[in-house]
Amino acid sequence: MLEMFLDRINRIERSGSMKKKIMFVALAVVAMAWCPTAYADEGSDTVGWTPLAVDIWTLGRTNAHVIAIPPRDWNVAGLSLGGLHLGGNRSVYGAQINLVAGSAKSMYGVQAGLLNCAEECCALQFGTVNSFFGGMGLQVGAFNGIECNVAQYGLGMQTGVFNFMDYCHGAQFGLFNIMNKGGGALQVGFYNGPLVICAGGLNSGAGVQLGVFNYSIKGRYLQIGFINTADDSDCFQLGVLNYHNNFVTPLVGWSFK
Repeated sequence: MLEMFLDRINRIERSGSMKKKIMFVALAVVAMAWCPTAYADEGSDTVGWTPLAVDIWTLGRTNAHVIAIPPRDWNVAGLSLGGLHLGGNRSVYGAQINLVAGSAKSMYGVQAGLLNCAEECCALQFGTVNSFFGGMGLQVGAFNGIECNVAQYGLGMQTGVFNFMDYCHGAQFGLFNIMNKGGGALQVGFYNGPLVICAGGLNSGAGVQLGVFNYSIKGRYLQIGFINTADDSDCFQLGVLNYHNNFVTPLVGWSFK
């Protein structure tokens, strides 16, 4: 009987100790969310750094927001959680996880949500729609876009239904793989090439195209597919029907200027 009584007392003490630990962790999370660990230069749009950020609803840099801990322009070296975070000047070094959408000025790590966007990227983007405008990354989603510039090419790999690259080197795996301007890529999909509606005068890059329909304008490609088309391009083609610079040949086609 005495042993049962002592065992019950020990259980009560352990239960109280567990409650104290939970409260301590909760207070620590709140403290990390509010307290900066470093500060940016004066005059910067970014206030400081924090290891944790919570954004329930944030739209733009000047509009009101609902529950943003810390302010939406603070950098994060750790974890950024939110429902919807668009706009702001935040850089994330770690992970940004959003229920709906998330954006970052610089994203280094993992970005996950229905809609992911970063100005500069060195990250894995996992969501329905993924995009970045400089740097490098791996995108897994339904719609993936990388749009860099001629001064600084990007590097990326895309897996999805619709993949788009401008001035980027890498690989695309999907139903529709688009490269309009510059770069070089391995494209594996149903259709590989530039967007036909805006293809005139563009340099569609260079690389290897493996698909049902392959198309190149002012590019340099090895094309392997059912129908291969190359306008004003250097190419070697293997397919049922090959069109190259106003010539049509079965099985094998080539054109080198």
